Amino acid sequence: MMARSQTSPDASHAARCLQAGNLDEAERICRRLLKRNKKDVNAAQVLGSVALARGKYEDAAGQFRTCVRLSPRIAGLRFLYGKACSMLGRYDEAIACFDEGLRLKPGDRLCCSWKAGAFERLGDYDAAREVLQPFVDAGTEDADMAELLARVEVHRGNYESAVATAARHLDRPDTGPATAVLLHQVTGRALEKLGEHDRSFEAFRRANEASTGRTFDAVAHLRFVDDLIEAFSETELRGLARAGDHSQRPVFIAGMPRSGTTLVEQIIDAHPAAHGAGELEDIPELARRLQVQLDAYDPYPHCVSELSGTTADALAARYLARLGDLGGDASRVVNKSLENYLHLGLIALLFPGARIIHCRRHPLDTCFSCYMGGILPARAPYVTDLGNLGLVYRQYERLMRHWQRVLDTPMLEIVYEDLVADLEGTSRRMIDFLGLDWDERCLRYYESGRTVLTLSYAQVNKPIYTSAVGRYRRYEKHLGPLKEALARGRPSRPG
Repeated sequence: MMARSQTSPDASHAARCLQAGNLDEAERICRRLLKRNKKDVNAAQVLGSVALARGKYEDAAGQFRTCVRLSPRIAGLRFLYGKACSMLGRYDEAIACFDEGLRLKPGDRLCCSWKAGAFERLGDYDAAREVLQPFVDAGTEDADMAELLARVEVHRGNYESAVATAARHLDRPDTGPATAVLLHQVTGRALEKLGEHDRSFEAFRRANEASTGRTFDAVAHLRFVDDLIEAFSETELRGLARAGDHSQRPVFIAGMPRSGTTLVEQIIDAHPAAHGAGELEDIPELARRLQVQLDAYDPYPHCVSELSGTTADALAARYLARLGDLGGDASRVVNKSLENYLHLGLIALLFPGARIIHCRRHPLDTCFSCYMGGILPARAPYVTDLGNLGLVYRQYERLMRHWQRVLDTPMLEIVYEDLVADLEGTSRRMIDFLGLDWDERCLRYYESGRTVLTLSYAQVNKPIYTSAVGRYRRYEKHLGPLKEALARGRPSRPG
């Protein structure tokens, strides 16, 4: 819905483009409108929604902030601004926005749902439940509210209530497929807590079966790993250009999802001289655009052969400037993108002074934790299938062996099980590897009050626990396809 009833035909057309998924056209129209009139609230609203759809939450928040300033009496704009703040992890600010929206439009479902979600992320589960309770009492909760309420109940230890809450909406025709996936996942987690592992696995299986997103192309993935190993071979690396800045500020955490990367980042972030920047997508995005940037014939990764020292310096300088914006005066800034392990060759060229921490965990625990959900299939389409997970894990191992053999960038391997068994010893090794003096606050990482935006947000704000070690054993009889794929390592490829 547009902010004002009086909208120009161009603004309406931009809104239709946004709804149809034509983000480039919507953005082009809105920028033209705002150039003509910088107070065009409808154009700013659509432009903010485009940024939101692209995951550029800071840009979205800026546009919606402008909208609220221009039209402070419109509840929907307060909601959009709060939504963008939530996506950035600025939950207190988001709650204030939703409260303003509710003052303008009492009982607004979206404001209530997102407000409860912000409280859940902050760990204030009683407050989250209090926001949702009126809808439960009136029998008007929708499936999204039920999924959030079930999550809150799991946090509160009310596992049977969580299962019952999810069940109320799982078979309803008005429950959308994306919400059904989340309901199955929270059901699986609650049933696991109840010790009903067969039913729990069935819930996870149904969640993955119902997931929609990109289809995983195993052959293309194998080919990409082959290309990386070829383009960054020991021989090729000797002839590739490198950036000249040996800044030690960039730190990259590499590893499969659910291998302890968030915990490692949280421990480092607790050090006063370090900053955890989260899953920055700068390096994967740079890799995707490199062929065009270099005007090269070959796609990435083979186009790195055309990288010049001047271009490498420019690309590195841009990223280092961003670290300055994110980390302030921190001497180490950590990037834990899920794709880092794929791009360690490029990272070595651009940041010769960087440090790499490789997180490793038992393959069955890693893969099953991915299968349990929370990772968007659109980002990692292999997570919904045990066989694909095994294939990707073995290719990850193969690629990491290659990087460890050919790269001269300092790399420290952290085993999740060792970190859990000896938090202080392993943490001291990490901090020493980064060239920092030891600080006891690293052992109290869960007291930092830092907002974590990844799937592990609840776990890493608690003291270390061991229950996730060997978790796969409770489900072992269901993991045949995963074990087979891990044993095969590499399937045959057509041709």
